[in-house]
Order: sequence, then C-alpha cells, then structure tokens
Amino acid sequence: MEKVYRVQINNNGMPNFSTAKELTGEWELRIIDDDSCKWTRKRYYCSACGSWQTYGKTDYCPDCGAKMKGEEDEIN
Repeated sequence: MEKVYRVQINNNGMPNFSTAKELTGEWELRIIDDDSCKWTRKRYYCSACGSWQTYGKTDYCPDCGAKMKGEEDEIN
C-alpha cells in the first residue's frame, strides 16, 4: 500500500513538500448508546479523519489512508 502524507499549502496555493509528514492515526474504541432504540454498539473511530470503522481495526484507515498505530507500536 502507498504511504499517505500531509503537506502544508504555501501562499500561492501550492503544496510545500518540505513539510510532508506521514499521516498516522490510532483506532479508538467507542461505545454508542441509543436509549430511544435500546441498543449499544461498539465502533472504532479514526483519530486522523474522524471516520467510523464497523468491522474492526485495520492497518490503514479505509477513508483517509492513514497508517494506524497498534499495540506493537507502543513503547513501554
């Protein structure tokens, strides 16, 4: 899979590639409660773009392409 980068735009509206940083994020498990319907659901939320993933954690966000950090990336 290709890497996705975030770059800043200069005053002329052109990308400034010297500011490129690889887009990364983390999956955040969130519980959605709806008292009116009496259901509870678990969803994963992308910290990079705010999209919801229903089918579990993946290595990349399917919406923004960010490389998602996992437990193996954590430093103890």
